[in-house]
Amino acid sequence: MQAARSKTPVSRYITEDESYWKNQLSSFRASGLTRKGYCRENGISYDRFTYWMGKLITQQAQVTSKPLLPIQLKAEHKKAESGSLFSLVLKNGCILQIHNEQALSIILEKLA
Repeated sequence: MQAARSKTPVSRYITEDESYWKNQLSSFRASGLTRKGYCRENGISYDRFTYWMGKLITQQAQVTSKPLLPIQLKAEHKKAESGSLFSLVLKNGCILQIHNEQALSIILEKLA
C-alpha cells in the first residue's frame, strides 16, 4: 500500500515576483527589441509582461512624481515693484513677490 502523498498546490508563477519583473523590464530596455520580440526570445508571456510593465511604470511614476500646478507666464515690461526679483500673480489676485536671490533659487530648485 502506498503512503498518501501530500498534495501541495504549486504556483507556476512562484519565481515571478516583483523583483523578477523589474529585472525583465530592465533587460528589455537594454535589449533594443520590441516587447513582442523580447517576450518571444525569452519565453515570456507577452500579456503577463505587458501587465507587469504597466504596473511597474505606474508605481515608479507615483513614487517620483511631484504635484504640479498649472501656471501661465506673461512677459511684462513694467519695472518690478520695490526691487523684487520675481512676482507671481495668483488666480485669486494675490501676488507673491520674491526679493531675495537665495529664496528664489530655493523655490526654483524645488520646482525642478
